[in-house]
Amino acid sequence: MRNSNPLRLVTCAAAILFMTALPAAAAGPTADWDLPKQQGEILRSLGGVAKHFGPEAVMMQAYLLNEASRNGTILESTVHKPELLDHNGHKHLFFALDSGIVFNDNEVTQSARVLRVWQAIVLHSIQRFDKLPFAADGLAFDIRYHHRRYADEQDLRDRIPTEGRGTPEAADFFFLLRDLRDLIQHQLTEQQLLARSEVLVDGRPYVLQVPLVPATPTPPPLIPEDTGWTTHWWDKWFNL
Repeated sequence: MRNSNPLRLVTCAAAILFMTALPAAAAGPTADWDLPKQQGEILRSLGGVAKHFGPEAVMMQAYLLNEASRNGTILESTVHKPELLDHNGHKHLFFALDSGIVFNDNEVTQSARVLRVWQAIVLHSIQRFDKLPFAADGLAFDIRYHHRRYADEQDLRDRIPTEGRGTPEAADFFFLLRDLRDLIQHQLTEQQLLARSEVLVDGRPYVLQVPLVPATPTPPPLIPEDTGWTTHWWDKWFNL
């Protein structure tokens, strides 16, 4: 399902592009980051995404990177260029994220991994939109991560160069936009949304159960969804 020519954006790149709106997305520059050399390439690539899929698609990419950074990214996060995907008779705008997260098998079960990916990354990214102005029937997300046993973060970082990140796992989510809008308008609960949607783990159907606990607060939008402001902002960056 992945685009064969991914747009590689580390979290610090998202911070550069959204430096007044996404301060939390910066996990610190990578060692080989060359701002003067790479900023132009990043802007051109994101400009192409904005022209093909709208500025909201780039906003979603930034939100996904930001939430990965907030929720345990160990190394680099990579967001791939979105693409339109036909799925069960509907066109989904498909977002793919290599989160850089390595879950600890000593503490986190598979069900807890998938729930955290859903609530902390996908759901929070969706909830940052007051509206969902995407030109598609639905949205799809492919979130990749790893899991293995380790004592603590330093132990993991010490082991990664020789032992790798561990076992890879992928959680895929397919939603119709009408259902996501009902969720945002509080006409559907999380569990009702998931019952209407499709969740896969490593390509196999997965029933995701949401615990009966108070929902986490909806994060505020990182980028104001004022049409005039947004249009002006994108004109400035990408000459649209």
